[in-house]
Parts: sequence; structure tokens; C-alpha cells
Amino acid sequence: MKVLADTTVPARLESLEGLVKSATGSALQWGLAGEGLFAVELATEEAVVNVFKYAYPHGEGKVRLRCVGEGDRFVIEVTDWGIPFDATAQPDPDVTGPLEKRSVGGLGIHLMRNMTDEISYKREDGQNILSLFIRKDGT
Repeated sequence: MKVLADTTVPARLESLEGLVKSATGSALQWGLAGEGLFAVELATEEAVVNVFKYAYPHGEGKVRLRCVGEGDRFVIEVTDWGIPFDATAQPDPDVTGPLEKRSVGGLGIHLMRNMTDEISYKREDGQNILSLFIRKDGT
């Protein structure tokens, strides 16, 4: 296992660009390209924006992004100290009906599930830890 990035920043929209650049730079360093790199960019953005929007309803907080190369997988770990939220337990949204009849929300989690090979969640020591796994071969 090789830690490629580990940074903690305020959970604010101004932090988004730096976090996404850190994740994609780490993914490039690990050898991801093409679809795998796009998956890293999109999944990181969705995960951290969810923290920005929902983790700290009563004030400001922070978010930690840790990127790890592990065997043939690239791992994006997003940690926050906000309210408990397990993205993996959320139901898939209905994406089959007409747009005007669909309920709002859930598409970010749906994208993360479909752009990565695996996602996992744990709540530990007051932290939400969401891990997104992308294999090097992109399959």
C-alpha cells in the first residue's frame, strides 16, 4: 500500500478544485488513465461535494482526502467528522421515468457506484469514512 495524497481542508466549495486535482494527480502517479482517471475525478467531486452540502448542517467542518495505491486498485478515502451518513445504504434512484416525475437527490451516489468498482463506508471514532475503489485496468 502506498499513500499518494493525504490532506485535510475546510469543508467548503473553495476546497473542491484542490481536492479533485490532488486525487487526479495521485491517480496519474499510480498509473490510471482514460476512463479510470475520469472516474477518479467524478467520484471525488461527488463525494466531497456531499460532505460540503450535508455533513455539517450546523456550522463548518473539515474533510480529509486520502489517496492510496493498493495492489491493482486506486483508493479514494473521504473522511468527515459530521453527522453519520452511510452512502452505501442509500437506495438507487429511479433513473427510468421521465425527468419531471423523478425525485430529487441520490444521483451523486448513483454516479459514484457506477463510476467505481466498489464503495465502502464505516463510521469510526466520530468519523464518516467513504472509500471508493477503482482498478488500474478500468474494468
